[in-house]
Amino acid sequence: VSQKKNTQRPTQIPNIPSPLPPPLLLSQVPTRHGGGPPPSAAAASGSGGGGEKGALCQECGEQPWNYRCPGCSRLTCSLPCVQAHKRRTACSGKRPRTVPVALAQFDGNQLLSDYNLLEETSQVRESAHRLLDGFGCGFEGRHGAQLLPWLSFLGKAAERRGVRLAVQT
Repeated sequence: VSQKKNTQRPTQIPNIPSPLPPPLLLSQVPTRHGGGPPPSAAAASGSGGGGEKGALCQECGEQPWNYRCPGCSRLTCSLPCVQAHKRRTACSGKRPRTVPVALAQFDGNQLLSDYNLLEETSQVRESAHRLLDGFGCGFEGRHGAQLLPWLSFLGKAAERRGVRLAVQT
């Protein structure tokens, strides 16, 4: 049996333009001097309003804003104004995790927050499955005649405690 050496040239892949925009260089990334959000985020801020450069603090109205509350998008200039805002409005200062976010404001932090929310809900779901499986009630389809769910829970709980429980239907 003789082996032939492959002398064919590999075919060249044509240069197909990518549908994605070219990556930005570090020198092309816009910087945020002055502590404010980028203009696209300020325009889409939602309920807090404002957001223009040079806008005044919405709590004291004396100095330009430096901080935006993640919970309600209120513009404040300093820690005392942030604290006064939280006391006056009972705002938690935390971004609601299930509120839709404008595409202009969606960034890596938003993606990470969404991913963490999905992971937490998955853990809660798995925990509920394990708990119900301990009672003998799975989420799989029911086969044949079964007791009502609450009677099944009662029977399994009694069995775990060493009590013999007879249920007549």
